[in-house]
Amino acid sequence: MFAAANQTHFSLHIDGLEHDFQVLAFDGKEAISQPYAIDLELVSEHPSRDLESLLHKPAFLQLGDDGRGLHGLIYRAAQGEAGKRLTRYQVTLRPQLAYLAHRINQRMFQHKTVQEIIAQVLEEHGILANAYQFQLGATYPQREYCVQYDESNLQFIQRLCEEEGIHYHFRHSADGHQLVFGDDQTVFPKLAPVQFQHDSGLVADTPMIKRFALRLETRTSSVSRRDYDFKKPLIQLEGEADSHDEPALEDYDYPGRFLDRPRGKHLANRALERHRSDYRQASGDSDQPLLASGHFLTLASHPNASWNDLWLLVELRHQGRQPQVLEEAITSDIDPRFDGFQQGYRNFFVVTPWEQPYRPPLNHPKPKVLGEQRAVVSGPAGEEIYCDEYGRIKVQFFWDREGRSDDKSSVWMRVASSWAGQGIAGLQLPRVGMEVLVSFLEGDPDQPLVTGCLYHGVNMPHYKLPDLKTLATIKSKEYKGSRGNELRIDDTTSEISIALRSDHGASALNLGYLTHPRPSGGAPRGEGFELRTDRHGAVRAAGGLLITTEPRANEAKHHKDLPETAERLATASEQQDSLAELAKQMQAQEPGDQDAVAKDLHKQHQGILGSGPGDLTKNEFAEFTQPHLVVSSPAGIALTTPGPNHLTSGSHLALSSTGHTSMSIGKRLLASASQGMRLFIQSLGLRLVAASGDIDFRALKDNINLLAKLDITANADRIILKAKTELVVQGGGSATTYNASGITHVTSANYTAHAAQFAHIGAASMAGTFPEPPKPGKGALELFNLYANTKGIKAGDYEVTDALGTVLKGSLDGQGFNAVSGAAPGPALAKFGLDTADTWSLGSFAKGLPWPKLAATEEGTPSMFEAMPDALTPEGGGAAMAKVKQLASSGMDAAKTGMSLLKTGQNALQGMQQVQGALKGGVAGLPQLATAASRALGVNRKAGAAMPGALPKLPAFKPPSLNPVTDLMPRELIS
Repeated sequence: MFAAANQTHFSLHIDGLEHDFQVLAFDGKEAISQPYAIDLELVSEHPSRDLESLLHKPAFLQLGDDGRGLHGLIYRAAQGEAGKRLTRYQVTLRPQLAYLAHRINQRMFQHKTVQEIIAQVLEEHGILANAYQFQLGATYPQREYCVQYDESNLQFIQRLCEEEGIHYHFRHSADGHQLVFGDDQTVFPKLAPVQFQHDSGLVADTPMIKRFALRLETRTSSVSRRDYDFKKPLIQLEGEADSHDEPALEDYDYPGRFLDRPRGKHLANRALERHRSDYRQASGDSDQPLLASGHFLTLASHPNASWNDLWLLVELRHQGRQPQVLEEAITSDIDPRFDGFQQGYRNFFVVTPWEQPYRPPLNHPKPKVLGEQRAVVSGPAGEEIYCDEYGRIKVQFFWDREGRSDDKSSVWMRVASSWAGQGIAGLQLPRVGMEVLVSFLEGDPDQPLVTGCLYHGVNMPHYKLPDLKTLATIKSKEYKGSRGNELRIDDTTSEISIALRSDHGASALNLGYLTHPRPSGGAPRGEGFELRTDRHGAVRAAGGLLITTEPRANEAKHHKDLPETAERLATASEQQDSLAELAKQMQAQEPGDQDAVAKDLHKQHQGILGSGPGDLTKNEFAEFTQPHLVVSSPAGIALTTPGPNHLTSGSHLALSSTGHTSMSIGKRLLASASQGMRLFIQSLGLRLVAASGDIDFRALKDNINLLAKLDITANADRIILKAKTELVVQGGGSATTYNASGITHVTSANYTAHAAQFAHIGAASMAGTFPEPPKPGKGALELFNLYANTKGIKAGDYEVTDALGTVLKGSLDGQGFNAVSGAAPGPALAKFGLDTADTWSLGSFAKGLPWPKLAATEEGTPSMFEAMPDALTPEGGGAAMAKVKQLASSGMDAAKTGMSLLKTGQNALQGMQQVQGALKGGVAGLPQLATAASRALGVNRKAGAAMPGALPKLPAFKPPSLNPVTDLMPRELIS
């Protein structure tokens, strides 16, 4: 290859440095996706070169007169032995990228693509945009979270490229070297063809490929990847790629690190291409210095014509020697790397077919986090709780030097919970400033998971330890406040308790051994339970509520068990019945006076006690078939208040006691009854005593009757009997009558008078004073019938029953209001009619849509839509109305009712007509009315069937079966 033995071909150029270095030998390796390294053996006449001045200098190793060479930075410099005139030096050229191996870091990148991450790392090292370029064919998604974990910058870049299937190579010139990233074959430049010629040991005129060998090797034939996205947990994320080669050799891995199927398919394809990149691989030797890794080689003149094609130079080793630079012997020049190679240039290369996509092997796996890490919860300034809709939080890792403990310190991290599911929660969000423990799924630093919280020197345990080590607690703090809530479990020996507390209103439920707070001394406060608050309280049970002090040792019975209570209520009900019956016999009560009370008491008792054993398989028991409130105690019940005490019932009020009933009243006893008062004493009599003041009996409208089987005795200083018209005193068969006509004595036996003196003076009279009894006034009642939005229901009917049973009827105005006068004072019952604006209401006057008109059917009868309004409305003179009037002339005068018939179509819900009529007849006529209305409808089924889809199908009318007692209308419908 070399024309003259003393001619040099290799030279070294160092930027900014004058030198006399000559290249004695070099040996170097370059490969795709690897930083190259070229070791040079130099000689110089200067035995004391400053090695520091050599380091990091850009240098170019020129391999021939055509300018081809290798560029790099002097990465290593050394001085060897010195001869009489020449001294040996060694330097190593490496790309600037190699320097990244010496900067190790821990940091995170958020919401950046691989291209953006790599560019940022390169530019931090001064590798600016003119020194690298991306020639990527695919689009790469942003990585939400990407951690450089205890890796050098070089290892980090190589790992990212390997994960994505991105390769890189270098392009050299005398001015520098350029780093080129690519992801397909189009990025590789094409070299001029190189002839193949077997190595004969002779020097050829042109560079040749002297050896070329091919091998095939078994590789994976298919790839499957699977992953999981918690935001779409029901979607199975998979990606597959298959070369369809035999045998079937699958590479399956989870997690595949993707969140959608197209991305999974992309990664599976890249993995399969990586597996098969070196399935077909060739190696060879040449003396062509133009060869460079990351370039296409065109092989020519090979005996195997199928090999004369494009091949990608994957790896290349350069070697060169020019001993003619030595003018003296310094040391033995034997170097085992050159295995007898004495002079010139040679290389060894590895190539793959051009059509096989090149993917770098996974030589730099992602580091795994061994164990957990600690971090502090972070968030925006002033925020105490910072989370997203999934309950994820952000943290500041202690190793993170770039974070600012804010809402950008990390990505959202999921928080492990003791209980999580649809409608299931055990949520306790770590708050800003808390120290947390972070685990990593499968050791992946890109998949952090918060698993717990830790105390530290500032955030100490809430209760002093170990003094209060028996307390277990869940305690929270008011958001942006100082109060809190707490669930505290106290396992102190013989004094166990549990408390649920809220500082709002000092509200608490304390169970077990009650004490003051343990940190404050824990003084005893009692045993059992306490439910307390400084604010309002309410106890609600929609199915019924039992409050009792009846003992149930160790929860021996079901929670509604109340046989003692039921027995006492039954005894009281029987007592009510027996004494009421005796009162009726003694004519203290009218027949039926207490029947309603007795009926309601029996019904209430049955609603409390229930019937049957219940269904134990469903955990259902018989008691409380109605939502009663029962208060029971085997010892006693005391109710006391310094303010008013009001006991009210919307129905009946019964008071029973098997012993005495005592009332002690500090001032007056005031009793009012709107419909009579009956007092019956079975034995021992009635005693009414006024220690002072009058005893006043008045009947303002009717009589006062006194009846005694024996004597009626009146003792007083004076007894005055007054009668406005007549006074009759009768005893035995004799009587004395006093009236305006005089005094008349009547007797059938002797009349005896005893007097010391009898004087007859003459006629005289004494006028009495008789005050008029007060007349009860009439009460006034205001009625409002409103919607939930407080708007009045217009023109509705009302019916009021006053305290004397008088019924008053009328209609409300346009605002849903009316004032009712003439009702008796006292309680009243008001009933409102149906909403007249509701088109489905029987009392509605809302106007419907006009009825559609159809042509007569082939039989000549009107269609069902056409017949209906004529049959129903008085204006149409329909048959139904005529029948109503005919039936109204007979029957009982006491029965009055109306009936509405409604027909509607599916698409004409508001179209309706109303039947209103007055029926004065027996209830037996109601079915006839319904039958007549049915006939009047004139439904022609054939007409409806002849026009499918033209009109909505109506439900068939069926005459109702009416019960004369329960189904009569509550008011008249006036025709």
